[in-house]
Amino acid sequence: MMARAMANNVFQDDMQFSIDSCYFLVVVVVVVIVVVVVVVILVVVVVVVVVVVVVVEVIVVVVIVVVVVVVVIVVVVVVVVVMVVVVAVVVLELESLTHLIESMWTHCQPAVSASNMDLDAMFDFLKEERAEVKAGQAMTASTKAAALESINEEFDTLDELWKEAEKEFKTTHEKEIEQALREVDKPTPPPAPPRPFPPSSVPCTPRSSMALRVSSGSFDDGSIPPVGGELAGQLSPITRERLSSMLSNSSGSHQNQTSHVPGFQYQASPDMELTPSPTREPDLGAVPEPDALYDILEYAERFFNDHERDFGGGTILIKSLKKRGKQTSITVRNVIAL
Repeated sequence: MMARAMANNVFQDDMQFSIDSCYFLVVVVVVVIVVVVVVVILVVVVVVVVVVVVVVEVIVVVVIVVVVVVVVIVVVVVVVVVMVVVVAVVVLELESLTHLIESMWTHCQPAVSASNMDLDAMFDFLKEERAEVKAGQAMTASTKAAALESINEEFDTLDELWKEAEKEFKTTHEKEIEQALREVDKPTPPPAPPRPFPPSSVPCTPRSSMALRVSSGSFDDGSIPPVGGELAGQLSPITRERLSSMLSNSSGSHQNQTSHVPGFQYQASPDMELTPSPTREPDLGAVPEPDALYDILEYAERFFNDHERDFGGGTILIKSLKKRGKQTSITVRNVIAL
């Protein structure tokens, strides 16, 4: 222990001596540089002054000398400051290096004596540290390789699981997929054909304006009120006599005309079959005036339009009534004219 302590003291003394010698050398170098710079500046100033004295006047020479002196002083100050900064930096670096060497020395504690200063033995710890660093690098490389291998193995297992899942999905859901594709590929039914348009010859009229169609089986004579009975109270006796005489004359002349024709058979028109027979009416039935005939037609139209409509076979009742009204009005006018 005593020998180790003595060796440490000797080493520290040697290190301190080396640091002091370094400081001295730095200071000497700085001083030499400053002296050289000052001498060079003075030589330049002397040369400039001599040239100016020879060429120009004394006042100009004095001014030039003052300027040169000021410049020299400034340059010297700048050089000194720079040298001081350099010395301070060098000193700090030397101190840090000294502390590093001391820490390394105390960490290693080589077996040296005061008489034997073997540098190889002193710095063997550096070799050991380098070997440890290399071993650590090798270990890190091996661990990295192992980690990469494990990651690759995990990816391989994931790929295998994915392939197995795809196979299972195909086997279990292949039929469903085929059925869905077949349903998609089925042709769609054609659209329904459009409704046929009415013929161009028949005008398109709304249902409200269409004439009422009735069949002969659904026609009821009892549902039609007696027209002559309602108008009997509205006509005067003179008008009744005139109309009855007109009808008797017209019917007699018509029967006479048809009786002279051989093989003639009277056939009732469909319009007359649909309307009630005038023979069923009582004797009160007198033909109304031509002006009242239009009221009768309006009444009939209103009556049949208010009842239930049948669009089956048969003739158009309203048109037949209007046609019959026109024929009767024409015959009445002809009779009146006669």
